[in-house]
Amino acid sequence: MAGKKRRVVVKWIKRVLAVAFLGAVAAMVVMAWMPKPLPVETAQVVRGELVVTVSEDGRSRVMDRYVVSAPLAGKLARIELHPGDEVPEGGVLARIVPVATPLMDVRTR
Repeated sequence: MAGKKRRVVVKWIKRVLAVAFLGAVAAMVVMAWMPKPLPVETAQVVRGELVVTVSEDGRSRVMDRYVVSAPLAGKLARIELHPGDEVPEGGVLARIVPVATPLMDVRTR
């Protein structure tokens, strides 16, 4: 009877060790699949004005082309307008300064 009891105890010890081993393997697998913590940067919160800026590059397309021409030869004076400025109807966009023709220029005689 003592031999049978001993075999039962050894059988239970083997089962407990097998369950403990499988539990340890399962725990290692779970820990291996857990995501790693990410480092974060923290700062103190202060009340202030919210400033939002967007800086991007873009590409524009010309929908309608317009040809601007003048019936005289000359030099285009500096344009004082900037992109986005409003121009009233009939307002001056640019001035063309006429150049003296070679026949009227004193230096060519």
